[in-house]
Amino acid sequence: MRDVGVENQYALTLDQLRMLAQRDLLDWWVGTGDMPFFERRQFLAQYFADIVALYGGQASEAAADYLFLQRSLDDDLAGLVFPDVADPVGYEQAVASFNAGMRADEVTYAAMLNGDARAFARAEQQSLKKLQGITNRLVLQPARETVGMASEEAGTLFARLPEPGACPWCMMIASRGNVYRNQRAAAGKDYHDNCRCMAIEVKTWSELPKINKDLQARWEWLEDENGGGLSFKEWEASFKDSEDTE
Repeated sequence: MRDVGVENQYALTLDQLRMLAQRDLLDWWVGTGDMPFFERRQFLAQYFADIVALYGGQASEAAADYLFLQRSLDDDLAGLVFPDVADPVGYEQAVASFNAGMRADEVTYAAMLNGDARAFARAEQQSLKKLQGITNRLVLQPARETVGMASEEAGTLFARLPEPGACPWCMMIASRGNVYRNQRAAAGKDYHDNCRCMAIEVKTWSELPKINKDLQARWEWLEDENGGGLSFKEWEASFKDSEDTE
């Protein structure tokens, strides 16, 4: 039986870990504010990887704790062993993501090469914003993968529980309900940088959160309205149409 209290506590723990990671990133960013942009990019890569590994490891352990507590309340799952914990994001992926976040657009980069101080300031502002989103995604990735691994091992299912105000993409994935099985990587993929949605374990459709059931019903209704088949663009447009009528 899915326990919402356990789920909410897990969500709170993940939020705390995300915020701590963001704090550490900002501390390093402010502390290296006197460094030239390109020197700072080289210097901070290792520290970024360390932050992601530290809090990502704690997030995956929190996911295992959540699964263990949730399963302990279920007669069918209570006897399962403690779930395996997914590894945090590795150094190479973390550094590659960091470098992508520090990459300026072509116009800004060209201006930076010409010594334009405003371009450097713009690049720093843009980079910090991108890195904050990337940090969020990489810290939560191993937690989501832990749920996927555990569900595969136990023969259960997992679903995406969308955060309040989730984007149309995340709500589309959530509308699939608990269809995901034997796709451990899928629990950690297709989440955008600032996404706070969770991967949760469920046994049956009846255990799905109401939001997932409502989104599933919305998808099916739109398919019927469109005569079968529904593209993501049509799904996305349906939310815009709803906003326009409010």
